[in-house]
Amino acid sequence: MGSKLNDLSIDGTIDYLSNSIEKKDNTLIKKTISAESGKIIRFTGNFGMGNYGSVPDVQGNEAGKLKISDGTSDVTFVALDFGSESNENNLALEVTAAATKSNLHLKTLTLTDSSDNEVTFTFNNTTSTTTGTTIGLQNANNVDTIADRIYDTINANSFNIQPVNISYSAADDEAHHIKLRQTNTGTTYTTNANSDHLKIFLTILAGQDNAANSVVAEMVTKINARTQLNVTASAVAGGNSEDASIKILAGDGATVTVTEDPDNQNSGNYGGSSGFTVVSNVTPTENIVHLSATLFRYASSGIFNIRGQTTDSSYKTFIGIETD
Repeated sequence: MGSKLNDLSIDGTIDYLSNSIEKKDNTLIKKTISAESGKIIRFTGNFGMGNYGSVPDVQGNEAGKLKISDGTSDVTFVALDFGSESNENNLALEVTAAATKSNLHLKTLTLTDSSDNEVTFTFNNTTSTTTGTTIGLQNANNVDTIADRIYDTINANSFNIQPVNISYSAADDEAHHIKLRQTNTGTTYTTNANSDHLKIFLTILAGQDNAANSVVAEMVTKINARTQLNVTASAVAGGNSEDASIKILAGDGATVTVTEDPDNQNSGNYGGSSGFTVVSNVTPTENIVHLSATLFRYASSGIFNIRGQTTDSSYKTFIGIETD
């Protein structure tokens, strides 16, 4: 077989590769690009009043709201006062200025308390009762009265949820808000009322320089556990008390949009000023893997058992290009 193959034994066994393999080091590049899509929401300061805004509650809410949608469903975050809240498993209910006893008639509101007791309340404009599960709207001729009936009915129920009226300064026909304490941590809160009339918000805490990364962690937990959104939320690595970001990735068939101040209460900003909240697109990640490889040519007069070969009657068999 010649001196080129002096590292092969008589039966074709490779004893040492350096002489029989014409080798050359090569680098193969494998490139993959992720199909991720979604949004990154960055907060460029802590959630104290100097950065976030001057009124950290739903009523007035000069700091605005933050609305997140997957193209089918949406959720809106509002702020509550850090100094007056110890339980962040709160919801906030808004009775809008467009709500009437007629457009809420026979609509339902389902809430679940911290012990997972679920109660469905029904609006009814033929009675004024505020006991049991009926929210009576008879003679409730303005938003203030409607909100009072909701508060009274929830407060009279035996489950754990504690309503708090935070619209003490609102006029009779302005939007009214009710804070709901001691709700559960899941997604069992819903209403079939038109969102132009009744809205449910998730909450974060503002004030006392609440750290940006703490707010991000709270939002991540609530988006993943408390919403029906077809998304996955995570904290972006490296966040701190003054600068932190949340990444929201779309699920199959979803398109993530983020809207600052959807009601235009704060000049289109979420936070004390423009730039406190920065929304950007998730950039698909490119992953490049370098693979080292050796290309070689191998010839053998050995023992491949094809076409009736034997060790005494063999064919010269090549892997690669035959040159001699």
